[in-house]
Amino acid sequence: DYGTHEVILDPNTECSKHKFVSIPTVKLNQNSTIAAYTLDSTGTDRFSLHFKKLSNYDSKAAQSAALFNAVVDNVRSIEFGEGDYVFYTKPDELLRPYQLYIKSPKTQGNEHDVLIYEEKNPQFFIDVSKTKDKKYILLCSNSKNTSEVYLIPNSTAHFDSIFTNTTSKQEQKQKQKQQQQTNPEEFLSSGFLQLVKPRQSGVEYFLDHSGQFFYILSNIHKPFSEFKVYKVPEHSIFNSRPEKKIEPEVTGADKEWELFYPKQNHDVDFLIEDIDIFQDYLISWEFVSKTGGKRRLNLHPLNPSSPSSGAENQSREISLPELGICSLTPVSNQIFNSTSFRFLVTSPSINQQLYEYDIQSSELRPLIFAHRSTFSNPVEFKSKSHLESKTLYSKENGVPISWFGNENIGDKNQLANNRPMLVLVYGAYGLPLSIEYTELNKYLLDNNWQIAYAHVR
Repeated sequence: DYGTHEVILDPNTECSKHKFVSIPTVKLNQNSTIAAYTLDSTGTDRFSLHFKKLSNYDSKAAQSAALFNAVVDNVRSIEFGEGDYVFYTKPDELLRPYQLYIKSPKTQGNEHDVLIYEEKNPQFFIDVSKTKDKKYILLCSNSKNTSEVYLIPNSTAHFDSIFTNTTSKQEQKQKQKQQQQTNPEEFLSSGFLQLVKPRQSGVEYFLDHSGQFFYILSNIHKPFSEFKVYKVPEHSIFNSRPEKKIEPEVTGADKEWELFYPKQNHDVDFLIEDIDIFQDYLISWEFVSKTGGKRRLNLHPLNPSSPSSGAENQSREISLPELGICSLTPVSNQIFNSTSFRFLVTSPSINQQLYEYDIQSSELRPLIFAHRSTFSNPVEFKSKSHLESKTLYSKENGVPISWFGNENIGDKNQLANNRPMLVLVYGAYGLPLSIEYTELNKYLLDNNWQIAYAHVR
């Protein structure tokens, strides 16, 4: 029983107004009374920002009523701040998001929205989001292999500091002129924006926050290489205020980046793909290439004294059901103090099976039993890995293979027979090959094809 539901948006209603409808993003304010969403009604990947009152919105208070009269054109990513302030990014003529604006819920129209960042390097794309504990707004600027993050304390008083009351038209014009002349250096020097680490070629980092620490997934130790998780105290970042962007080899703040996981030397066959932060624990999503593409989940307590850290109270691998070679995908685990988290499992024969893991009891519960591929003759699906084939790789390079197919043809010595095989290989941008369910894979497996994934990463 999930209680009473409310339909926030009905795409069918929007379809009655437009010939084309795409709604990629929906965000709620912090007390879940207002929905902000982006809408493309032309099919050109140009989105407009809209606002909608929810059923529990207090019309008598009407503190944010100005939002419902505003439609902002040409918007990409959006995020709510405290006090119903809204951050949004705008793209250039090539649809590259490059500007970050802040909108006040107290002013009518869009002319008072303040430009607080502009990315002038055409290789970088910006995005705005929020830490799961809602303490910081994140401005991320990323290229294909380099990243840079700015922090904005999520505080109404902090946002109020850049908006001033204007009464006369002359004052309004002067304020608008000042807004048009703003640049990130001004907001950086004033303390509105806090740079985490200046961009350095080949160094990527992505962060979240819990307690008094940032947990950062980065390859700072070795650019263009695998990622590790670092624990960084807040004070080490906010005590360092570079006046302008530079590209140092090592900054003073880097010395405060404590290696959190793995504690020992990194195994070259073990890649951290992602992390998920909660109040008392961190989940690492990992890829073990030497096992032919096996995914695994590790749980790391952040607050050992908390009962939600689990009975063992130490880092441990989460025991998963025997599903063969598959992909694990986190879902939107937005409840920061939750003692459980959910994830999806998929493979060429499994179409999105949802699980929930309880931290305290170490219980793994299937929530949705997904469809499995059904063969024409009733045989159990099997998956095998590390099957050598001279036509795919040599023993010298040791590329592992994940093999899928009817068990009747699963013998290693029969791989070179006349049965068809689909071989998938990918290794660009340092990304491992994702093993997923598709209708094509299902059709091939149903018709006694073999599917092989070559894990060159």
